[in-house]
Amino acid sequence: MLKLPKYLLILFFTTVSATAKADLRPNCLSIKLTCENSEVANGQQILFWLEFTNKDLGTRPTLLPGNRKSGKKIIYFSFFSVKNDFYTEVFRESVEITIDTSSRGGTDFRYLEAGETFRIPVFFNDSKNFDSHIEAHHRLPELMAGEYQVLAWYQPWNDDLAQYAFNPIDPFGHSSEENYDTTKLDLSFDGTQSNYLRLSIVNYFSVSSIFVNTEFCPLDCKFCAAIEKGNWTKVSAIIDGQTYYKGPTNVTDLDSAWRMPHRNVTWLGPNPQAILASLPTFTGRTMIFSTPSGYQYYYLAWQLGEIYKTRSRMSQIFYWMGFNRTPIKTSEVDYCKLVNFSPY
Repeated sequence: MLKLPKYLLILFFTTVSATAKADLRPNCLSIKLTCENSEVANGQQILFWLEFTNKDLGTRPTLLPGNRKSGKKIIYFSFFSVKNDFYTEVFRESVEITIDTSSRGGTDFRYLEAGETFRIPVFFNDSKNFDSHIEAHHRLPELMAGEYQVLAWYQPWNDDLAQYAFNPIDPFGHSSEENYDTTKLDLSFDGTQSNYLRLSIVNYFSVSSIFVNTEFCPLDCKFCAAIEKGNWTKVSAIIDGQTYYKGPTNVTDLDSAWRMPHRNVTWLGPNPQAILASLPTFTGRTMIFSTPSGYQYYYLAWQLGEIYKTRSRMSQIFYWMGFNRTPIKTSEVDYCKLVNFSPY
């Protein structure tokens, strides 16, 4: 049997380790889990927030739950009990979606610029909206009082659109060189997860954090008062009054108070990242209001641009008469009007 000197073995292993390459890829999609309360009781509604941050160098697409109605969840949760630094999973959500499909829905395909953060709400134990909204399609069974660690799983591969947002990475860090796209984020087939968040289950209902009055939401805020009373006509009128404009001179005079943080506005959804360029066109966003009877989901839509029908018909008649150009103004580009405010 050939015996090699020890220094040759040391040299051999040193050389091998120096030339070895770890094919590990950085996770450039950061997910942060937070909660307004550190203590909750069994059955109490819990509001979590998930913050998605693009840590890559360029604009990258990602998938968010949107108003998905069928298939499997792309975000679900696990609860762990911890003893002597040993984590035991005591509950994991089902990934199956059982929402009412009488209305259509889908995931949100959203682009995040480099360093941009986008936040979405997740509600637990909201029985009123459990069967109708993906944000509230989460339910926690009764757990023993104590401290738990909460983890959010992100599994976009449960959606067919994931292939257009991410480069699939196998457990060994390999990807398809043929189909690799540098404009996408790398993501493991197993998905990724958030940070661990400590949450205490107690035997009494805790009080939510108190909203601090601001310049835009004082103690006598008319906007929040209308929400509390369920006066949706007035809520709609306030938003319409602060977003309506006609003509370029009115755009700079808009009041943005309704878009600022309000104690009774839990969530103000983003504007779409793209709309049709032809006039008139429409844009919309969602809002979740907090009322004494629970969370209320509303969809808002605005008409952008206006076409004057009578003037357009007159201009067409002049064109038929041989006048290629007429001084009649047939449209208004600087125009915005709230045309829909309804629960969904």
